[in-house]
Amino acid sequence: MKSLAQAHTKESNKDGHFVSRVIILAVSVAVFAYSFAVLVLNVDARTLAYHESGNIDYQVCLKPNSYFTESCQPSKKQYVASLIDSLKAELNYSFQADDSVEYEYTYDIVAKLLATEPNDSKKILYEDEEVLKPSRTIQNQSGRGFSIHENIDVDYGKYNNLVNAFRSDYGLTIEASVDVVLNVKVRATYDGFSQPIETRQAVALKIPLSERTINIMVESDQLNRDGTIEEKVRDLSKNLLFVIAAGVSGLVFLIVLALSITILVRRKAKRTTYEKTLGHILHEYNQIIVNVEHMPQTSRDKLIEVTDFNELLDARDTIQQPILHLRIGDDRSVFAIEDQGMVYAYVLSAKSLQQKGKK
Repeated sequence: MKSLAQAHTKESNKDGHFVSRVIILAVSVAVFAYSFAVLVLNVDARTLAYHESGNIDYQVCLKPNSYFTESCQPSKKQYVASLIDSLKAELNYSFQADDSVEYEYTYDIVAKLLATEPNDSKKILYEDEEVLKPSRTIQNQSGRGFSIHENIDVDYGKYNNLVNAFRSDYGLTIEASVDVVLNVKVRATYDGFSQPIETRQAVALKIPLSERTINIMVESDQLNRDGTIEEKVRDLSKNLLFVIAAGVSGLVFLIVLALSITILVRRKAKRTTYEKTLGHILHEYNQIIVNVEHMPQTSRDKLIEVTDFNELLDARDTIQQPILHLRIGDDRSVFAIEDQGMVYAYVLSAKSLQQKGKK
């Protein structure tokens, strides 16, 4: 036996194009979802690579003496501290990109004096910083890159004398050095990239102080660094077919959905009083009503016809038998309960409801 709610819904909501609309909605959703997924996942990754390099070359210039004919000695040698007068340092930095960029950069050169306890660089006893070349900013530049070349004279005697005086005044055993540092800050933008290149680098020359002989070392391993930035781009021209498919399928879905809602609203508005009453009964008492194809045969004297469905419900509460339902045509339904040869029946029709409405 059919479910009463399903049977009545099918009967009262006949729609010759319902299946077609459901198929169109399902297909349009599938096409839209696939096209949208392709547009989201199908991206091109563009990269821009760049390279940074830096180094410091230097010469150690000596005080007048009877032992060295050359006043300035080349780098990477051992030197007697008491003979050192100054250092001539050449600081270099280079930035190169794979393509032309818009860039600006700022740089300065400082000398950082540091004195610590022997064999423990974390225990700082004295530190100071001197600006050897003030900060300079170069803006609104374009091209593949730039280079910085600066020459600095470092007064070794000044720093060494200061450290020796500090050590002597306080009777300390210390390790000290002065670092000559080129600080560089770069910001570059590339056409079509939302993310800029931003980098900070430092190239340093470490000069030990207060030693009989010293070994001057360039730190940071002669700066040599590669970097890249990446931008994910969706090329709509390459995916034009999927853009059109997503747009058309989305539009079709909205149109068919709106049409279906309109039809549903209109059909509900056109339902007669009989259909509404029947729908309410079948929905409200679905658990106790059974849809049948024919009613039990009974004689007239054993038929009790009630005038209201509530009376049939009262009888059902006493008899405890299911209520049988038979749809007759488009505007008439019979509800009945059979009990030991007796039949209690209620007839719901459009005509009877109309007459009740008039009364």
